[in-house]
Amino acid sequence: MQPLPSPDQLGSARVLVRFMLRLGMILLCGTLARTSYAYAVAVLLTLSILLCFFWGTVRRERMLGRSLTNWDEAMAYGCLASLALKFT
Repeated sequence: MQPLPSPDQLGSARVLVRFMLRLGMILLCGTLARTSYAYAVAVLLTLSILLCFFWGTVRRERMLGRSLTNWDEAMAYGCLASLALKFT
């Protein structure tokens, strides 16, 4: 019988699923833009950074905790936004 996952592992899995779903929606919505695809994706990723900052502040999540949080998600979106801006 397998041991039950810790709450930290469940929280991290939930953040990873949320990240992948939101990233998929961003990439899909980027195809509908009238501007260049990379620019539209970069703008949507920047909005996601602001949203993650807001939720991290409202929920009072720790920045350097043991599990993934909105702060980690914002950092990942920031890296992807800067990468997208290289292609504009």
